[in-house]
Amino acid sequence: MPGKMVLSEWPLGANLAQAQGLTALAKARGVRTAIGLQHRCAPPLRYLHDLIANGYLGRVLSTTLVASFDAWAVRTNPEGKYMWVKANGANMLTLVFGHAVDALSGMLGEFTELSATMRNLVPEYSDDSTGQVLTKDTEDQIAVTGVLECGAVAAVQVKDSAGRGSPFRWEITGNRR
Repeated sequence: MPGKMVLSEWPLGANLAQAQGLTALAKARGVRTAIGLQHRCAPPLRYLHDLIANGYLGRVLSTTLVASFDAWAVRTNPEGKYMWVKANGANMLTLVFGHAVDALSGMLGEFTELSATMRNLVPEYSDDSTGQVLTKDTEDQIAVTGVLECGAVAAVQVKDSAGRGSPFRWEITGNRR
């Protein structure tokens, strides 16, 4: 008899091998599974999807999404330390970037062409609770450009928020005036 269905928040595992192992275990036990990426179900994004699908912008020509995330600033609290170790699987790429790109893809379609750059520009940080300087091996700058299924050009940047920019900005342009 199969076990209970499992819904796992993205990402499924800390790495590919762990995710494949969990997938194999679920199949062996007859357990139905799903991965949750909640942004596609968010009411404002569903509304945006419908506006675009109904031609509000005309043909989508481009999109730019920029997100900054406080946990990757040059200081952190004890609860955020795990995100600085790539082996833990919870970092800017797997969490913030993964969710942002899924939301974009849900609205405008998947990438058909892609170029990406990732860098760890702040390899040390200060623990707010102890003042100790620690190192990190996760990227704090991720930039992707490419072409979407609809033909639009996309630029996505997820970054450390040590600067003074807006924490989130998403612009979608179309040919409808």
